Amino acid sequence: MSSKESREPTVTEKRALRKLNLRIRHLVEEIEEAEFTKSEYDSEFKEVITKLQIELGMISEDTSQPKSEKEDKDAVSTHTDDTCKKTKKKDPQHDQQEEESAAEEEIRREVDDLSKTAPPWMKRVYKQIAMETHPDRIKFREDLSVFEKADRKRYFESARSALQIQDGATLLSIAELLKIDADVDPNMRLSMLDAKSKRLKTQLSKITRSPGWVWGESHGRKDIRKKLLQGYCKIYKYNVPSDSSFFDKFLESLDS
Repeated sequence: MSSKESREPTVTEKRALRKLNLRIRHLVEEIEEAEFTKSEYDSEFKEVITKLQIELGMISEDTSQPKSEKEDKDAVSTHTDDTCKKTKKKDPQHDQQEEESAAEEEIRREVDDLSKTAPPWMKRVYKQIAMETHPDRIKFREDLSVFEKADRKRYFESARSALQIQDGATLLSIAELLKIDADVDPNMRLSMLDAKSKRLKTQLSKITRSPGWVWGESHGRKDIRKKLLQGYCKIYKYNVPSDSSFFDKFLESLDS
């Protein structure tokens, strides 16, 4: 879409765009927090399933034990050696003008690489974002704090990823955060941002319905945890004793 085809959004559209961007920002933060929490819940649930498999005789207790301390040290040592081998010395520091020039060339090259597939408006918006967020472009900006520079680097990576998969809604959201005037028709912007909001809601819903999340959130609710384990065993066809009190006893053993 060319700039001639776009128009200035009405007051109502501006308000709707602000609300959508705020909603998306909130959902993104919720998902980031939920994913962090889910990783902890998943770890706990994995330990529970391992104990359940031991209880059912599916695996031996020795099999479930972690590697020996020596194996761990060897692995860390190997990883450290490999990392050192792969680490390259940094190039001598260029002056500000050279680095900014190199950054602009990189931005143009990335846009050109996707010129055959990405819509022109996406390339245009990405370039606007990159000029404000590329690490070499913001390195010497004294008007930005360390935290603001970190945020902008994160926006740059997100924008580059969005351009690669042609996620226009993410590009528009980042442009809004940076107060960049994205020259895109308001109706198109509203449609794309609304679709992104719905996708994020679905993503958050999947996280909060996962087994690990349900386990973690049901602390102190043995009735819910019992149903969860029963359903898990049914799905994965675990051979569970016919004794109706099996899961109650198992859950009690976890607290002992």
